[in-house]
Amino acid sequence: MLIKSKGLVSKTKVFPLATWLFFLLTLIFSYFNFPIHEKAKSVYYKSPHRLDYAHAAQEYIKNNCNDQQAKSYCKDLKELPLETYLFSAHLTRFDKTNLKHKSHYFYINEELQPERLKLSKPSLYEKQVLAQKDLDNLVESHQLLSRSNINWLSGLKSLFQTTGWLQIIFSFFLLSMIAKPLEEKMGPFFFTINFAFCGFLGNATQAFLLPESFYVIGPTAAISGCIAAYLFHFHQNFAILEINLFGKAKRNINFPVLGFSLLLLGGLFSIDKLNPYIHNHLAANIVGFIAGILFAKIFNLILPLPKYYVFPYELTYRENATLGYSQWDKVKVYLEWIYFAPYNLDAFSGLVKELERSSGHSKVNLEISKFRQKHFYRLYRLNRKTRRFMRLIPLEWLRYTPTDDRETHIIKFANEFKEKRDFANAFKMCFLILNQKSWKDKHWRTELFKNYKKATVSPQFRKNVASLIEHHSGFRALLNQRGERTDEHMIA
Repeated sequence: MLIKSKGLVSKTKVFPLATWLFFLLTLIFSYFNFPIHEKAKSVYYKSPHRLDYAHAAQEYIKNNCNDQQAKSYCKDLKELPLETYLFSAHLTRFDKTNLKHKSHYFYINEELQPERLKLSKPSLYEKQVLAQKDLDNLVESHQLLSRSNINWLSGLKSLFQTTGWLQIIFSFFLLSMIAKPLEEKMGPFFFTINFAFCGFLGNATQAFLLPESFYVIGPTAAISGCIAAYLFHFHQNFAILEINLFGKAKRNINFPVLGFSLLLLGGLFSIDKLNPYIHNHLAANIVGFIAGILFAKIFNLILPLPKYYVFPYELTYRENATLGYSQWDKVKVYLEWIYFAPYNLDAFSGLVKELERSSGHSKVNLEISKFRQKHFYRLYRLNRKTRRFMRLIPLEWLRYTPTDDRETHIIKFANEFKEKRDFANAFKMCFLILNQKSWKDKHWRTELFKNYKKATVSPQFRKNVASLIEHHSGFRALLNQRGERTDEHMIA
């Protein structure tokens, strides 16, 4: 089975150049640095100074484990491996179900605190300093990011190093799911800054807060920041996933961006389990995510777009729509604009106005008919909670709206329009509510008829509602029941 991201509902057209550049840099840096990780592991567990310190620390803990508070731990200390005294978090992996080992972790950490050893056991403290110096020398010589070596070079270098091929593939598979729309929105330059800013801040925070990580590598904090920016910019949209069952069946699924982002974050956090000794952890990803939200807000201040505009290319559509094209060419511009930016109500508003001017154009009518049947359902789903969109819907399009929607927001709009004496739009809301109730609710049937009678004062309303009466049997039956004539001549 193959799962492929096809971008957002507003499909993008940009090749994710920066993402592929990051992928190639990570491949190259990781390939040439794989030997360093093996060397680091060897130094961490097998260097003379560190082995000397581990043996001395083990002996010290055994000899000091005789007071009343620690008696329950002492009998189990012999079974703990020597590595525990080099990397005390090893206890959490040694047996996660054994609460005694969790107690050992806190006990050993407390006993081996440098400040405590400096006063109670100076000789062991000196060995601890030499053991730590082995690690500091290693990270400084290879410019690895650690608590003792936080700088711009080590921080940026950490973004393009991983512990293995699996981590590279999995990380950039997740990034590829969001790369196209995010690069389309931010551009390669700001996308790169966002990647570097979030990754550096996340990894540096991880190195500072959790020194037992030894050193921090990996792009997951940067990718977490990209997911945050993706969620910030497109939180109202839908991601399109293509499910391919080995070529036998294909299906596209529209997934809300919020839920899709949470899935990506879950996959990203699971990468941390690949190598808990030197890879970044939850702290880096959380800080990277917060930095991504912050950078997305700053980006919107630097390069603001008008309301309802998401992608910069929408400004080109707006410009083209104002040029002296023919009616058919303008309708084509608006239809393409809506396809790529279904949330932009300026596009839908322009299309509705253009249709009023070109209603007798056969070519336009044919294209609009296709649009209503194939795409209006999706457009309605995306914008149905927006008051402006509901006002813009042409009367004759009401019969193309879904009948499985929740009517809560529609009832709210119906009451608002009624209070403002906007009877034409109140009529539309009542019509949509009855669509959800299979035209059986007596209250809303009465409300629909009242608003219909008040709205027919307008000749434009009478003209526009004629097509709805002709093609919608439920509405026509209601009018007939109320004694209204429904032939086209009387309506017009």
